[in-house]
Amino acid sequence: MKIETKRNKPRKGINYNGLDDKKLNIHGYRDYETKLYWNEKTQKWTVKKPSPALKESIIQIFDFKYYDTSQIKKAFGSKWERVALFLTELFINELSTGHTVDEWPWVYWNYIKQRTYLGNDYLLVIDKLVSLGLIETQRQQVDVNNPFKFSVSFKLNIQFIEIEGEAYVKKTLLSEDYQNSILNYYSNVKTPLDKIEKYIDSVIDSSKLDLSNDQLIEIVLSMTEKKKNLDKEALKNKFVQKSKKDKIKRKLSNELFYYDSYKSTIMYSIDNIQAYLSGSPLLKSYFYNISRDTFGNRISHIFSNIPKSIRNQITIDGERVVEVDIISSQVSFLFVLIEKWFLKSSYGSDNNLVAPWDFFLKYSTLSLIDKNQDFYKILKIQVADQYKEYSQVSREQMKIIFLKTALGDPKLITLSGFNKKEFISNLFGSKFYDFLVSLTKIEIEGVKKHESYKNIAAILQREESAFLDVVMSKLIDFDIKFIPIYDSLIIKESDQYKVKAIFNEVIKSQGVETFIRIDKNEEDINLSGYEHELEGIIIDNDQIDRFLKAS
Repeated sequence: MKIETKRNKPRKGINYNGLDDKKLNIHGYRDYETKLYWNEKTQKWTVKKPSPALKESIIQIFDFKYYDTSQIKKAFGSKWERVALFLTELFINELSTGHTVDEWPWVYWNYIKQRTYLGNDYLLVIDKLVSLGLIETQRQQVDVNNPFKFSVSFKLNIQFIEIEGEAYVKKTLLSEDYQNSILNYYSNVKTPLDKIEKYIDSVIDSSKLDLSNDQLIEIVLSMTEKKKNLDKEALKNKFVQKSKKDKIKRKLSNELFYYDSYKSTIMYSIDNIQAYLSGSPLLKSYFYNISRDTFGNRISHIFSNIPKSIRNQITIDGERVVEVDIISSQVSFLFVLIEKWFLKSSYGSDNNLVAPWDFFLKYSTLSLIDKNQDFYKILKIQVADQYKEYSQVSREQMKIIFLKTALGDPKLITLSGFNKKEFISNLFGSKFYDFLVSLTKIEIEGVKKHESYKNIAAILQREESAFLDVVMSKLIDFDIKFIPIYDSLIIKESDQYKVKAIFNEVIKSQGVETFIRIDKNEEDINLSGYEHELEGIIIDNDQIDRFLKAS
């Protein structure tokens, strides 16, 4: 029993903690009896008074409703703040990587980032997070000669967002030293930007995504309704994978909760983007995430994966934006490549590629008949003629069919119940299937041999990127601000005529005006008079001569 003396007698009106009274623990509080200080950062009593907690931090952590900080503290002790930030960052990554509500994507973190966030014993922490069911991990071997060398990707438990009410509350980091280590990591790993990327960085800096609450609710409701329709179409569409259909059916077993979760996901995505755009200069550029992928050399960034209805609400220098895009981009550049390989060079013969003349003649001829023709709507006529059950498919469904046939693996025997070779031949001509197979036999840098069926997608994206690089460089010369979204550009409304003029100038200079167009006729194109042309293919004599010489 401690004997009270004049020196240690507690004064009236002073509250103090006992070592076991965790509810009253406050950072920096000194216990009267033990003379120890409570360190909230480390979750320990210490002899030395801890450094003050940050009043305001540049980096914030999310206190999740699904697994809150009190649970993290109980499970991880002094590691709690590191774990909380790791889960926060992973959550943000999930929202910004082009996710769907059905399943979040895998998010790659290199080992340096894992160690920076979680400490030197990061592997043990990760194992515990997995055992608690908070995350999943996926390891992929990166060196066939070294079985111990692999990359690790993470996936956060979807239940972090699939809950009723607010998913999280934003809180301040306590440890200044820990925050500095994170900021130092970002400053060291920031990839140097090229001329175009630096310009995009400055444009995003001058951009805002300001939405009133009413606007946000209207957009979210509209997107949710569209999602419902897409789910219904997917369940009927033979070209949608069975696994995806099964997931939709499982989600629809609790339809109200499913679509409420979808709404929440959109809201949190916007919240995070707005936070980054108005955030600290030390972090902004990093979280703009401007980079080029190695597959198609496409530029991506913070706005790349948000839906178009939300992108339309972006402002640049306070001005409304419009989007200028290439009509049927993937198909257009496929025509460009076929012409380049077989008519303008010997690339096709040098690489033993089969010339898909039926496809090229049939569909490129319609560009001469009507400059506003839409490939997917033309393809719809062809599909409906061959397969009556597809007479009512939408333009979006036709895009799926094209991607599955032209950009999928041609070596697969069947496609949604159809013989794949026969299906492709009926839609695109007798030699198109052989053309796709021959493309898989050439070596494309950056595409693995066992994934050679992706050759065509990689080549098309790289061709598209090279074209847009020329356009973007010219826009920079005239100091016209833009933000690229794969095959389109977000620009100020007042600049749209200048941008279209520059697009058309590049199209003409590259000699691709037959196939590449940006002016879109918004109304449905009447193709009722084209059935005969689709069968007979009417072209002029000059074109016939060119094709005969090339073949």
